[in-house]
Amino acid sequence: MDRRTFLATPLVFGLRDLLAQDEPQAAEWWPAALRRMKESDRYGIVLVSRADERARQAMGLVLNRILTENPAGAHQVFAGAVVACLTPQLADGRVRKPGERENRFLLAPDGTRVAADEMAWPEVSMNGSTAGNLDGVVEGLRAFLHGEKGERLARHAERIEKGLTEEIQEAIRALDAEDFEARARATARVTKEASPIAPYLVRLASTDPSLERRWRADAAVKEAFQAADPQAPGPRLPWGCAGQREFFDPCPYCGLGRAPEGTRYFLRILSK
Repeated sequence: MDRRTFLATPLVFGLRDLLAQDEPQAAEWWPAALRRMKESDRYGIVLVSRADERARQAMGLVLNRILTENPAGAHQVFAGAVVACLTPQLADGRVRKPGERENRFLLAPDGTRVAADEMAWPEVSMNGSTAGNLDGVVEGLRAFLHGEKGERLARHAERIEKGLTEEIQEAIRALDAEDFEARARATARVTKEASPIAPYLVRLASTDPSLERRWRADAAVKEAFQAADPQAPGPRLPWGCAGQREFFDPCPYCGLGRAPEGTRYFLRILSK
């Protein structure tokens, strides 16, 4: 991949010079990510990049496409967990033991390791398109986070449900009220509180008997995801990553040679 192709391709965080993470910076943001997990009662998904530069670029492209195109269920994963990207050097000693080859780790809200495996990333062509299925990547992340049968999500949702206020519980029950105005008020209330209770709403969106309630719960999570700041660590920017927007001059002759908007934003995996 030459520089021209690279500059026209969206990339992912965590790579400075594609993975811009080094020990001094990581000493700040990694503890902050762990605190976020604990304070928000969120599981953490840690994705470890490969050392090869082209593989890191490909990982960045796939992540950026998932976060910007929001394939089915992506908002449920990224709004319901703390996602971080680490270079191999930073992963060793933090989430990975000597000799381990796993590149995907699941951490409990208290930071302890729950699961680990090797994740395969889709191939990326020279023109920046992915040969793999983004929906398949998201589904793999969702199963890893929630459990193959949703058992982890069920336990997490039950824990959150115990702390719901009566007002929120009433709003959730009214999501499928027969009266349109009552549904609208309930939806607005639940949407306002969607971010801190996202895992509970994700569970509701997949299991509730009421199709209307399921749809509105999922819509609330999606709105919380889309409202997140894409320039700050959170649902739309994994920890250990940085967003970068490139600007291109139009063709000096015709003025029409402008790169599409979707190719101007990069996700860099921090190496510092």
